[in-house]
Amino acid sequence: NSKMKLAALAIVAIVATCSANPLPSGGRHIHRSQDLSGNFKFGYNTPDVWGSHGQEESGHGYARDGSYWLSDPNGYNRAVNYHSDGHGTRQHVHGSENGLYVKNAHYTISPH
Repeated sequence: NSKMKLAALAIVAIVATCSANPLPSGGRHIHRSQDLSGNFKFGYNTPDVWGSHGQEESGHGYARDGSYWLSDPNGYNRAVNYHSDGHGTRQHVHGSENGLYVKNAHYTISPH
């Protein structure tokens, strides 16, 4: 009988712990497409209790345009937009003003 009480107490403790620390939720959103010429587009967004992150990209021939981003539950955001072609890759990084991830809110990285 004491073993049954101990088992019941252990189950209650496990349920209480799981309820106090839920697993991340939100769901992942994914899309992708491609035509017969090789033009493509894809992306995803993954929100959860810790923020969200995602990426989108499209391309044709040798050129690519895209972005990726992340945000945390405190409201700090960071995003990178990019273009890549025969002249190199150019990126524009932006984020929260005085944020955790980006001290200067806007700057550009370019090979030229």
